[in-house]
Amino acid sequence: MPAAVEAVIAALKAAVPLEMRPVSNAAYLEATLSRQQLPRCRELLQQHFGAPVKEFGRPALWMGWRRRFVKRLGGIRFNQCLFLDAQEDHSAVYATLWPWSSDPKRITLKVGVVVE
Repeated sequence: MPAAVEAVIAALKAAVPLEMRPVSNAAYLEATLSRQQLPRCRELLQQHFGAPVKEFGRPALWMGWRRRFVKRLGGIRFNQCLFLDAQEDHSAVYATLWPWSSDPKRITLKVGVVVE
């Protein structure tokens, strides 16, 4: 499983200017990006995940396995975006995009693995 998330992280680091936050796990990325970089970031995420399961500004109705995984992530708010790819080993690779309320030009990106 870490290989799948590491591929997403490597692609993002290579193509999108990111302000990295320190993390101790190679299979997790937390960074900020400018809103200008959002189209390129989304393009890469869609290449790896397909369409988001929760789009910015849209309500989410979680059912089944997605409900369990989103709960493990701490939830997703109305103004946030979520990409999620369930794996056969009862885990999921995810990417979240969280716009800052204090600075509309900034977005937090998180990519990792969540286990059921």
